[in-house]
Amino acid sequence: MLEDAGVAFYRTMSDEPGMPPIGSRDYQFVVGVYEDVLRSPLSPVVGHDPGRDPDDNWPPPSAITALGLKPRIYYRGEIRPAGPGEEEGLEVAAIWDLADLIERLVGEITATEADRPEALASGPFDNDFAADWCRELDDAPKRQRESIIRNALTTAINDAEYLDVDEGSHAMAAAAVIAAQRPNSQLDMTQAPQFVVTGERLDLPADVASLALQALAKVESEESELRGLWVESGHLDDWLAAVASIRTELRRGS
Repeated sequence: MLEDAGVAFYRTMSDEPGMPPIGSRDYQFVVGVYEDVLRSPLSPVVGHDPGRDPDDNWPPPSAITALGLKPRIYYRGEIRPAGPGEEEGLEVAAIWDLADLIERLVGEITATEADRPEALASGPFDNDFAADWCRELDDAPKRQRESIIRNALTTAINDAEYLDVDEGSHAMAAAAVIAAQRPNSQLDMTQAPQFVVTGERLDLPADVASLALQALAKVESEESELRGLWVESGHLDDWLAAVASIRTELRRGS
């Protein structure tokens, strides 16, 4: 809750009482609401996030863009003319009721899920680039598979600049295939190459595991487009957990 009947909605949501993202200030949106919204049993208090300073307690500026009138800016109870283009990207000044808020929140959640890279899943084989690479590996003769895996890893390691999403996806999938060769691997292999799913083994030299760890470090670095996509999606932690599970299996077998 903010001043001026404003309510801020976190980008990160939790259904656990007492566990909001305290202090993040990473909001999906900030709007004005009717008083009955705050009294409704559908909007219970789950925590307290005090302002860091007086300015922190105020909603950001909003735009008034009535048809036929010049844009104006509403801020801290005052209205003034908007500067050139100042209204662009601002929340429209309005008071929301509970039904419309719920509809908007559901829409925001749906849109966030749709923004996840490719197939909305964080596993090593779950995007289109990885799936294409897996098909190539499946179709190749067994004697050529080590070369394909090694090439995916070294391409990522040796990329001196920004690692493209396709190359990052190939490297992550290749590292997972190697990890899957470990005894009693705990990785989810549902979308893996078919020969991996059926338990076929590859006779891989010991150095490929080290290459896989180096490639994973590059894939999850700031110089990786794949990481950047997950940052933009808001689900970076899900993806980092998937990378960490591959790394754990690789190290367990070394």
